[in-house]
Amino acid sequence: VRDDGDDAPPALLDHGADPNGNPERPGRPLYWAARRGGRAEAAELLLARGATLDAHAAAMLGYADKVREFIAGGVDPNKTNERGENLLHAAADGSYPDIAACLIDEHGMDVNAPTEDGYTPLHCAAEEGRASVATLLIERGAEVDAETDSRWTPLYRAVLSREPETVRVLLEKGASISVGGGRLLSAAAFEGDIQTVRLLLAHGADVNADTPLLSAAVGGHVEIARLLLENGADIAAWDEHGMPFDRALRAGHAEVVRILWPEYQRRRDEMNEQRPSLHTAAATGHVAVVQVLLELGADPTETDGQGQTPLDMAERWGNPEAAEVLREAMGGL
Repeated sequence: VRDDGDDAPPALLDHGADPNGNPERPGRPLYWAARRGGRAEAAELLLARGATLDAHAAAMLGYADKVREFIAGGVDPNKTNERGENLLHAAADGSYPDIAACLIDEHGMDVNAPTEDGYTPLHCAAEEGRASVATLLIERGAEVDAETDSRWTPLYRAVLSREPETVRVLLEKGASISVGGGRLLSAAAFEGDIQTVRLLLAHGADVNADTPLLSAAVGGHVEIARLLLENGADIAAWDEHGMPFDRALRAGHAEVVRILWPEYQRRRDEMNEQRPSLHTAAATGHVAVVQVLLELGADPTETDGQGQTPLDMAERWGNPEAAEVLREAMGGL
């Protein structure tokens, strides 16, 4: 039911799979179908084959009438499942603001009720990209900067899940970009989510906090690297593994190298870079990076502190394709 293709659930059921899954953990297939957006057909199939519908699954699937029936029949909406989630968490997971509103307004559920790990319904809505539910929860009093035990805020969960619309809602509703343990801009840069990067910058995120340019370089995200540089990102920012240019170089992200090259060249002496970049590219065997560096004017005859050329490095580390490109650049020597 997770992501094994549209034919997987019927095929498994046709071969005798229990629609309720493991007897010791009943309802799991239906929970996964409910939790994954666009899997309503899988949920309907499981129910048709005998899966047991409980109140949490009903809330996640948007079955408002069934939720009311369960509560009228004595189900406590505050009772939690094995994940520590009550019915309001489930409605937030499933993107059903009408059910969430019913649970809050008619049954008095606490909009900020946490799980054992500190996840509130707003965390659930943010993580799953449920912007409409997030809006409703905040309007009903949800704490927009609530922190889990790991200091994750709803905004951080939305950023990690690459949900820019939910990020926008949270920011417009007053979410702080500095609360909690999340490295928001770096996380968005690493994930390649340029919409969220733009949103965070527009709301005052520090372009050099937690080295977002490094994250973009490692992830190979060209346009994000360009955007960060345009907004003042420091190319000399570093972590224990190196600076942005070096990280892009070693990862083989040729177009990121191209974007970073002018600023790298301007500040190379200041950054005390010892090994010429073409040597590193030759040693790692990233042919596209070698070609870009040559195109940008790197000298194929330059020697390092040990008197070795880039060609020497390519041959030493067993990179024949890079070696051939360098021979051609040196006139076929």
